[in-house]
Amino acid sequence: MVMTDKQQEKKLLQQQVGEEDYRKVVEELPVGILSCDREGNVLDINKFLLELLGSPSAEASIKKINMLTFPSVVESGMSATVRKTLENGTINSIQIPYYSIWGKSLFLRFKTLPHYGTAGDIIGCYCIVEDATKTIETEEALERKLRKEKLIAQVSSRLINSTLIDIDTDIRIALKNMANFLNAEHTAIYSGNSDQEYLTRMYEWHAEDVSSYVRNNEKVRKNVWLTDHFDQYLTINIPDTEHFEGDRDMKDQFAKLHIVSAAIVPLYYRGTFKGSISIGSSTKKIRWSESDIYLSRLIGEMITSLVERKHTENHLLSKEMDYRQVINSIDTVIWKTDIDKNKNVTYFSVSASMDKILGLPEGSVGTDWKKYMSLIHPEDIKKVSDFVFLKGTGDKKSIEYRLISENGEVSWLSSNATVHLREDGSVQLVGTTRNITKQKLAEEELARSEKKYRSLVEQSSDGIFINRTDGQILDANGKACEIMGYTKEQLKQMSVVDLLIPELRPEGEKVMELLKVQRFIHGETKYLTRKGDIIDVEINASLLDGYKDITQAVVRDITERKRAEEAMLRAKVEAESANRIKSEFLASMSHELRTPLNSIIGFSDMLAEGYTGSLSETQQKYSQYISTSGKYLLTLINNILDIAKIESGKMELELEHFNLGEVFEDAGKLVGHLAKKKNIKLHVIEPENIELLADKIKVKQIIYNLLSNAIKFTPDNGRVTIIATASGDKVRVSVTDTGIGIAESDFDKLFMPFKQIDSQLSSQYSGSGLGLSIVKELVELHGGNVTIESEPGKGSTFTFTVPFSPP
Repeated sequence: MVMTDKQQEKKLLQQQVGEEDYRKVVEELPVGILSCDREGNVLDINKFLLELLGSPSAEASIKKINMLTFPSVVESGMSATVRKTLENGTINSIQIPYYSIWGKSLFLRFKTLPHYGTAGDIIGCYCIVEDATKTIETEEALERKLRKEKLIAQVSSRLINSTLIDIDTDIRIALKNMANFLNAEHTAIYSGNSDQEYLTRMYEWHAEDVSSYVRNNEKVRKNVWLTDHFDQYLTINIPDTEHFEGDRDMKDQFAKLHIVSAAIVPLYYRGTFKGSISIGSSTKKIRWSESDIYLSRLIGEMITSLVERKHTENHLLSKEMDYRQVINSIDTVIWKTDIDKNKNVTYFSVSASMDKILGLPEGSVGTDWKKYMSLIHPEDIKKVSDFVFLKGTGDKKSIEYRLISENGEVSWLSSNATVHLREDGSVQLVGTTRNITKQKLAEEELARSEKKYRSLVEQSSDGIFINRTDGQILDANGKACEIMGYTKEQLKQMSVVDLLIPELRPEGEKVMELLKVQRFIHGETKYLTRKGDIIDVEINASLLDGYKDITQAVVRDITERKRAEEAMLRAKVEAESANRIKSEFLASMSHELRTPLNSIIGFSDMLAEGYTGSLSETQQKYSQYISTSGKYLLTLINNILDIAKIESGKMELELEHFNLGEVFEDAGKLVGHLAKKKNIKLHVIEPENIELLADKIKVKQIIYNLLSNAIKFTPDNGRVTIIATASGDKVRVSVTDTGIGIAESDFDKLFMPFKQIDSQLSSQYSGSGLGLSIVKELVELHGGNVTIESEPGKGSTFTFTVPFSPP
């Protein structure tokens, strides 16, 4: 049975509605979807991925990006993943940072799946893209906080325990660790008093490829601007020295030293200005946060305190000052205790530094053993007593305990002692005591952070496992128990390999061995729950910093997502198959119809021209009707054939060099009679010296379609103008009319095949609804684009641009 035109149109519309429903599903998915052919050319991309990458349109993305050759895609590792899927038909995924050509900086989860043709061969690849930026940023922020707290504790411990010999080395190590944490290439300590005109560089660390700014012990003059900031305890933080407007001399100095970002923090010791600590970057612009500035100030003050101690101890060694005066001036407490054989304290002496720690007037403790014991925290009295009454010559012991000052403030102290046993049975203890309150506070803060981290782990929507590299599970959060259906105690009796479905367990053993080498793995697999259900999971596992054999694995249940992906892919395959069948049908029918139509047109023209004898007026009229209708139908069939070729990818360009003015002239002649019938003024402004390398016939078809369309929708006595101008590496052609105009809400419908924007206009202005669709496809085939400006009742301007030579 032969389908009527109405039946064909209805079937095509039904297919189109199905495609539109499919597109709606894809466009509403909260993940990026992209497809490409065997050569890596992008065929389709959904709205979510366009917005994620910052692309202005699907056309811009599809025309610019090849998944196998595009530079940023190759550099990110996504090309290798796509190539692997195209070659092997495997499902692959990676997690990588990516910088799109539209200025978006992201961290993506990228997954590829093969696209099989009807013959079972791989004809392309589907890519699923998820934005993992916020997750990574949250993890990085937590990791950075823990690293910062660990850095403070390490630097504090190193500097507090530094000896006179090791002070210089320890300070430089502290500066290096701080600079690495802040991503700086240079940091330095300058000393100076508030009444001096100069700062002296005391210590410096810089990266290997960065030159030293100032030599050791070199003096740098303080300008007025810098002095004013130091006097007001203000920190100088300059993320971009090129646009720094604070002080011209400093800006010139930054440029001379090639510093792009800098921060200068004043340092005070016991209320007195002692100098500054500076950090600088020569390779990248950095905006250091308040937390970063606080870290540099804290480490700078630790170093300043240590430097003060160094100065004091050097002074002691060089000038041989009075022993008592020296030990009373340094922060480290020196003490001595004599104990008789009956365990009675016969002598006790502690340096004045203890009074400073407790906030007491100098000499308050001195030699008063009972006074000192009364200040010890009640919970630590027994521990201190056991520590003091030691036995054994040469024994060295240490203890940490608390003191409570008279105002109730608690201080943490660390004491070390050497025991000397005398001949009469008495014992002498000589030792030192340091104030470790800041260190303890830092440790407590770190413990609180670890507790918060544990809370975050328990509240995580993903399962988290802590296990050894041999697979033995050591700990798991509540979500992990929920996913697998086991209690935490039951999981601790298992290996992570036991969670896999049986056929994947040998492969799981290999992955565990691979993890020991790579230190990180990411992938998808299948787990078997306690109830016997098989679930799909995504795993990110890595060795914990500071541990050789402890691994943390984050497991996400992606069973529902996998089902959704499979359903989506099935729908896409079905839609593409339907679209291909449609295109093949249109191409076949168009070829079949053109042969009899050519005969109809030819014989009707012969009748009208009198080759078979004279015709009556009525016969002449009918033969012209036959010829006109046949030619219109042939044009419609040719348009349908063009659309079918374009959609099936069989339309090819036959490139040649030609002058655009010749095409304008020919097109004007072709539509001239149409304009005369409606008394429309046709202005063809022929361009001069515009040469193109393009398909001349198709460019002529584009211009003819736009001109005939403008004439058709322009009322009698109107005006149609065509003009061309060169714009960069492209030529811009505009067709302007004084026709009925188009509402902006209908712009998207203009270029859809078989569509007219108003059903009421269909009867008034006959047409197939294919002209503008063909224009758009042919322009884009040349690497160009089409735009429209219009307003109802005031006419329209259609503009297309194509490059002077194909891309």
